[in-house]
Amino acid sequence: MPFCAYGKIYYDPRETSYGYMEELAFAMQRAANDARIGINIQQNISEDAKRRCELQRIERRLCFELTDSPLDESAAYLFRPNGSREELPAYKVVRNEDFAYRMARVQTLLSKFLLLQSVDHIVLYVNPAYGVREQQCAIKADTFSKTVVDFYGRSGVGTPSLVLTITA
Repeated sequence: MPFCAYGKIYYDPRETSYGYMEELAFAMQRAANDARIGINIQQNISEDAKRRCELQRIERRLCFELTDSPLDESAAYLFRPNGSREELPAYKVVRNEDFAYRMARVQTLLSKFLLLQSVDHIVLYVNPAYGVREQQCAIKADTFSKTVVDFYGRSGVGTPSLVLTITA
């Protein structure tokens, strides 16, 4: 299963201007840069993420996809559990960051998203796979890291497929 994460940031439906969406996207990009996480937003997300996030639906939300860095197209390292046997390029192995540390960085990023003006909540898909029953969970942003690490650590689960609804 490829490791990935993408989702939707929902904001106040009274915010209808393109200018608001653009400012929100720039703020998301800055927050991702600060967390040293790559991010693709709206039309720049992968085709799979576009389908899952129903990009064509008219809703007051921005779709996004997290990546290992601005140079990568996926989160193959970011959401890769400790001890995974999947081969990684040497430059990623050198980072040698513990999974819990990486999830703490993602938690910081999501918390910053929720502080942005008019943002209500986030729906995040972690390792979604068609045909696999996703585990759904509503959580607060400050419990993201522990929640995800716990899901990964459950015996017999393997890499979990999660849908997390995240609020401040």
